[in-house]
Amino acid sequence: MARKTRLPPLNALRAFESAANHRSFSRAAEELCVTAAAVSYQVRLLERDLGAALFLRQPRGLALTREGRGLQSVCQKAFADIGEVVEAIKAGSRQQRVRVTALPHFSAHQLFPGRDEFMRSFPQFDFEVDHNLALPRFPEEGYDFAIAFGTGSWPGFESELLFNSPVMPACSPKLLERLPLDRPEDLKRVPILLDDNTFHEMWVDWFRINELAGWEKLNYVNCNDIHALLSSAIAGYGVILEPRCMIEEFLGARTLVLPFAKALTNYGYHLVYPSTSIGTSAGRAFREWILGRTQALRAGAAAAE
Repeated sequence: MARKTRLPPLNALRAFESAANHRSFSRAAEELCVTAAAVSYQVRLLERDLGAALFLRQPRGLALTREGRGLQSVCQKAFADIGEVVEAIKAGSRQQRVRVTALPHFSAHQLFPGRDEFMRSFPQFDFEVDHNLALPRFPEEGYDFAIAFGTGSWPGFESELLFNSPVMPACSPKLLERLPLDRPEDLKRVPILLDDNTFHEMWVDWFRINELAGWEKLNYVNCNDIHALLSSAIAGYGVILEPRCMIEEFLGARTLVLPFAKALTNYGYHLVYPSTSIGTSAGRAFREWILGRTQALRAGAAAAE
C-alpha cells in the first residue's frame, strides 16, 4: 500500500485559502470569524511546514508567490468540492442533477444509451435531458449545457467539439422518380424541408461550396419536428440537409439517397455552455464524461478528413 502524503493542518489551509482570495489577513479574519493575528499565525505555520513562502508581505497588502498561486488553485477546488458534497448531504439528497438540452437524435444515440455508464462513473450525479433545436437562454431557462449542431461559433458561451459529421442533401428515391435532381441547380424546383434556422444557414453554405447563387429562391418548408421532417423526406415530399450520422440507417435501407456527393465538412456536434456550468462538480463530471464518450467519434471524423 502506497504511503500517504502527510497534509498540512486543515485550519492552516483554510486560513491560507481565504487570505489568498482576499489578499488580506484582516478580510480573511472577517470571513472566518477569527482575528487577523490568528490568520497570520496559521499562514506562518503553513509556510514553515512547507518550507516555502506563500505570500509577499507588501505595504499595500499581500501578493502571492508562485508557490502560493499553485496552492491557492488546488485549495479553491478542494474546498469547493467539499462544500458541494456537504450541501448535498445536508439536503438529504444523494444526487446532484445537470440539466441538458439536446437534439433528439443525439439523445437517442449518445445520451440515453450512455446514462447508465455515467451513473456508474459518477454515482453522486445524474442528468436530465430536454429536447430543443435552438440554443436555450441558459440563465433564464435553467439549463447547464446544450448539445448543438453548427460550426462551433456561439458568442458569449464556451463551445467544445464533440465530433464532426458531414452534411449533405438527401431525399427519397420516390422524389427522384418524379423530379430528377441531375444538377444542384435543380434543387430550386423541389421543396426544401427545414427544421431550424441553423439548417437554413447550412443551405447557404452548401450552395457556396458548389459555387451557386439563388439559395434565397429555394422553396423552404419549415417543420420543427425532426420525426415529421424525416417521415416527409422518406415519403418523397422534399429534400433535407442533415448530418450523415443522423440519416445513415435510412441510407442503408435505401429509403433515402444522396443525389449529390459534395458535403459540408465544417459542421459538427458541440457541447455549449456558460462558463459557470463547470463551476460545480456535477457540471465538471458531465463535461468530462461526454467528451470521453465521444472521443472515438471525434478521432474517427478527424481521420476521415
